[in-house]
Amino acid sequence: MVTGAPSQPTSTAAVTESSETTSIPAGAAVPLTEFIDFRDAGFSEDQIGEASDVAERANSNCLLIVRDGRIVHEEYNRGTNTATNQEVFSATKTVTALLVGIAQDRGLLSIGDPVSAYIDEWVGTPSEDVTIRDLLTNASGRYHDIPSDYISLIDAADRSDFAMSLDQQHEPGTVWAYNNAAIQNLETVLQRATGTDVGGFANEALFSRLGMDAVFGRDEVGNPTRFFGLDAGCRDMAAFGQLLLDDGLWGDERIVSGDFVDEMTTPGTSLNAVYGYLTWLNAADGWTHPSPSVDTSGAAWPSAPPDAFAAMGFGQQVVLVMPSSDTVVVRLGPLDELPPEFASNFSIVDKLAGALH
Repeated sequence: MVTGAPSQPTSTAAVTESSETTSIPAGAAVPLTEFIDFRDAGFSEDQIGEASDVAERANSNCLLIVRDGRIVHEEYNRGTNTATNQEVFSATKTVTALLVGIAQDRGLLSIGDPVSAYIDEWVGTPSEDVTIRDLLTNASGRYHDIPSDYISLIDAADRSDFAMSLDQQHEPGTVWAYNNAAIQNLETVLQRATGTDVGGFANEALFSRLGMDAVFGRDEVGNPTRFFGLDAGCRDMAAFGQLLLDDGLWGDERIVSGDFVDEMTTPGTSLNAVYGYLTWLNAADGWTHPSPSVDTSGAAWPSAPPDAFAAMGFGQQVVLVMPSSDTVVVRLGPLDELPPEFASNFSIVDKLAGALH
């Protein structure tokens, strides 16, 4: 396996595909087209090798490392390549948050608005005062339990209607819960605020502008799912991470306001220091996690810089952004082949950050 960029500085990075090294052709549809030797990017061979080893131990489909907007290292395994897309699961949530920010920038909504301004079915109910910000921070207080959120919601033919019809369980802003159904309400909010299909809005406002070949999954009646379901490739998610790293700029084009990205990537509520707007953060204390496998007694990612943040999905799908070193790392892989060392939700983030930080 090739574990780093070419041994001589070049504008073409090495790609590992089924243990063969090939060059990556640049093209207009490719989000990131410039490459840099890892030494010129400030990495050592040991760092790149260690990160590649982490990806290999985790049975990854791909690993991509970007610094200063240029690809440092890219590898594909398990029969995948640069054209391979896959489900990124809850990393979809972070993309959803960014779409809300774009809609706000366009004056179509405000995150301080009550959701009932868009879901009028909530007017006159205990959910009337839930805000869009409450949905983004997972502090909405909407009904949540494991069977409802991970079985009934998934099985519902109309997931948006199912999510919208649930009851209010807590006062808004008083309880933090990783609530998929609450987040699905953002599909209805975005559709009604923009007056268009959310998948179409995403294509126009985000994917096409970044050159992303990505598409949202849909329920049986055609609603795009907002809490999981995005099908994308390693470069697609690297482009998304780079956009966040650059505070909403893609080259010279403003995609979303820097202020919104700053809000996304800082704690959204005092209830949980490790969570922004549908985005995971590094935190030293004052944080919680829905998985019992995560030790919350110390720092969330001890090996990562304090400013690190990530989009994360089931099966250790990771888009890790480390602003202090201008670095984006993407790891995608299958669901059923993670060894025990990666059982904890945060383990691969910490190991990759430790290798490259």
